[in-house]
Amino acid sequence: MRKRYRKTPHSKLWSIRFALIPLMANGSIDQRILDIVEGLTGRARKVCDYIIENGYITTEVIEQELKYGHGPRAVRDVRESGIPIVTKQSKDSNGKRCARYEFGEPSQIIQGRIQGRTQFPKKFKESLYESQKGKCAITGVDLDIRYLQVDHKIPYQIQGDGDTMNLVADEYMLITGECQRQKSWSCEQCENFKSLLDADICRKCYWASPDNYEHTECRELYKLYLVYENEEAVEMKEKLNGMDAETAKRFILDNLRNQ
Repeated sequence: MRKRYRKTPHSKLWSIRFALIPLMANGSIDQRILDIVEGLTGRARKVCDYIIENGYITTEVIEQELKYGHGPRAVRDVRESGIPIVTKQSKDSNGKRCARYEFGEPSQIIQGRIQGRTQFPKKFKESLYESQKGKCAITGVDLDIRYLQVDHKIPYQIQGDGDTMNLVADEYMLITGECQRQKSWSCEQCENFKSLLDADICRKCYWASPDNYEHTECRELYKLYLVYENEEAVEMKEKLNGMDAETAKRFILDNLRNQ
């Protein structure tokens, strides 16, 4: 543990920070990462400060202690500033699986990134909602516009926002928060996201083109979403209750064959 005296960019007061510094080659967090953190604000800054103090942060901490409802999005704000973040599996206070985030290797810093993405105009979101006929682009479920979020078809980390003054609707889609979390996790595990950063590979992925794709996360995977509503949903839930994943999969396939 060591003391760090630092002046925050939005305060005239000097603050004393007690930081548990994760060991790197030089025994502390690389100065290049700290320099980027100095310029951050909002949730990206808070996530970084917590990592500096504790060595890592979990989804549970982001959502319960920092009070941000969408942990992966808060971490994505950090990544979009150019800071490399490594995702690992951990467990929360209840023993359930959750994501754990740490700073990555300084050599993977992406230079020239400006914190934050475009705040999409209301009319732009409404135009996407109309073109998608009020459905989530991934699940196809009809939802009120407030339950859908504007999502880059190709991850911001790979393509950025393009021309933010002239948003191109074809580069975006509306999906649910749950789908966005699944997409974030899947992209982070993809080899293209980790090293290649090829936008054309992304375009052919399920997560960018769910209606016409050639691969999923650079793998030969076919995804199928089944949505049951009302009485059907209650009946299916009762039938699937207690089944393991493989048994449930066989049951659903048999159910589809018999329809």
